[in-house]
Amino acid sequence: MPDYYKLLGLAKGARGEEIKAAYRALALKFHPDHNPNNVHVERQFQLISEAYQVLHDSEEKAFYDRFGLKKERLEKMARSSPTGRKLEGLVGNVIDEVLGTGKRKPASGKDHRYRLEISFEEACLGGEKELHYRHHTHCTSCDGLGRESEAPEAWEVCHVCGGSGEMKLSQSGLLPFKRICEFCEGRGFSILRPCQTCHGLGTAEMERTLIVQIPPGVESGKRLRVRGAGAPGRFGGASGDLYIELEVASHPFFRRSGSDIEVGLPLDVRTAVLGGQVEVPTLKGVVRITIPPGTQNGDKLRLKGEGIPSGNRGSSGDLYFLVGIEVPDLETSEAEVLTRGWLDLPPERHPQKWEFHRWITSNRRLPEEKES
Repeated sequence: MPDYYKLLGLAKGARGEEIKAAYRALALKFHPDHNPNNVHVERQFQLISEAYQVLHDSEEKAFYDRFGLKKERLEKMARSSPTGRKLEGLVGNVIDEVLGTGKRKPASGKDHRYRLEISFEEACLGGEKELHYRHHTHCTSCDGLGRESEAPEAWEVCHVCGGSGEMKLSQSGLLPFKRICEFCEGRGFSILRPCQTCHGLGTAEMERTLIVQIPPGVESGKRLRVRGAGAPGRFGGASGDLYIELEVASHPFFRRSGSDIEVGLPLDVRTAVLGGQVEVPTLKGVVRITIPPGTQNGDKLRLKGEGIPSGNRGSSGDLYFLVGIEVPDLETSEAEVLTRGWLDLPPERHPQKWEFHRWITSNRRLPEEKES
């Protein structure tokens, strides 16, 4: 509970006109109408008004002088106490109310969370990713102080704590306690002209660019932690952390199976029967592989080491092509197909192969032959 005398800048026991004069001077200085865009003065004005309401009432003041808290507060605490509660329990609450529990000690900043979508290839191979996000950090315009400048008219030493940011409180027979000054919130000064960038908060939301390392083999739901990339702490406390939750986009052809990858490979009948070379996708680009003659529907062709890298074992999984032989849907007999050479139909006449062919064409790089 705040010290009402100190809130009004008075010595304990001050009376009458002295209390009224102190209140009027402070109310004029901290009235919200006289301090537009100052996020602190409304709360400070409420504290000043509360102090005056207690100290200008003789009965309330006498109770406060004796017990160190408002009569209404003590009665409320008594009513909320269960029947039969020990007296020392209520006394303990009174002491907590008077001394307070807040102490000026380092407080860590809040953590931030960021949802990042990455491609299937990035999830498998890892690599760097650039993030752009907005977060609260120390305002560079006021160096986190919240005041417009160092000019005397922009701020003044807190009249409640004397600039320490802490209140020393004690009761008879007890060691002194410290708590954060409620009036200045531990800053040690009152802001009369707030910073135009952060409006007195000391922090401002700014754009930040961050390069993060994506480890190979991650899956959706994996969380990455970047220490110190969250909100700034208070009173020398460490900044919070940034937690990045990964979401892996689906791929039109690749399917993951542990450290291996499977790809459906549509083949026309001629290539399956006679063999040949075809272009296929891998995690690192398009390559050519050799299809052996007599390849059957459902066969598996393997590219060793072209799967997902394993950082622990220093090896990689494999890439498997699951063969699917496509026969064109034509209103002709098989003999006519063989006779007229319609096995050489262009890819667009094979529905599945056409989609596969279009992806290969748009992602083709320097082809290299791979032994399957």
